[in-house]
Amino acid sequence: GTHRFDLSELYSAGSLEWAGMVNNTQNALHVRACGQVEAGTAHCDHTAGVCAVKIVGGVEVAMNLGRAASDLRMENDVVVEVYENGDRVCSDKKLRASTRVEYSCATQTQSEIRSAFFNDDMCMYIVEVASSYGCVQEEVTSHNCTVTDPLTGVTYDFSYLTDDYTFSNVNSHFKLHMCGKLAEGCGVEGREAAACEVVNGNYLSLGDAATSTLSLDNGVFTLSYTGGDRCRQNRDWEKFKSTEITLLCNREVPVGTPRYLNKDSEACVYHFEWELAA
Repeated sequence: GTHRFDLSELYSAGSLEWAGMVNNTQNALHVRACGQVEAGTAHCDHTAGVCAVKIVGGVEVAMNLGRAASDLRMENDVVVEVYENGDRVCSDKKLRASTRVEYSCATQTQSEIRSAFFNDDMCMYIVEVASSYGCVQEEVTSHNCTVTDPLTGVTYDFSYLTDDYTFSNVNSHFKLHMCGKLAEGCGVEGREAAACEVVNGNYLSLGDAATSTLSLDNGVFTLSYTGGDRCRQNRDWEKFKSTEITLLCNREVPVGTPRYLNKDSEACVYHFEWELAA
């Protein structure tokens, strides 16, 4: 299957640092996931994603070991990021240094560099990092508007969203409630809808509040409601309207506004997107 990995939080935390022997030489290593080391890091080139500093003749010498050059990929149960086009630090001066960073799965809170090795023939550093960001996350679900990431232990709580949120597209007016039934209801007394569509004055439930399910799967939050009004039927079966809301983390938008994406007419599922500060 397809795996989704997100190192943005690791990038935000800054460079990983490590000091140790690399091929019998003491090195201080700085690694920034998916970007460049911070400005002013130990005389490192500001374009470097990986930088090594060693003492030569009593003087610190910084080496650019590569710039972020590849998308993340999964190889043999580790997440791999490759950095290329570093300095000419190898025996063969025609080659530029590159670095292969391997993120192996670890449930510890802090990511850390475990080891580093230099292959002079390939002019490549191989760095092993233990990190929860290297784990494939299984889907977890809850029904109380909070969900806990089993890898990091971080709990995401959306229960602060207690209002009805209304918005429109060309043909419809929508009302959504994140953690319970719509305060204004959905047109029919006693109906406990969490999502509602209003078309030409007609109120259609897109899902019952009691069916609320919040899931976290490979870093993606989805809130779903089922059991809305009847959508399609024939002699042998019937389908009911349902809602799926993809929640996107955006720290610059504390609440934001839901946005209608599309309707899967065959499955009777309405898709929305909502930017929030989780």
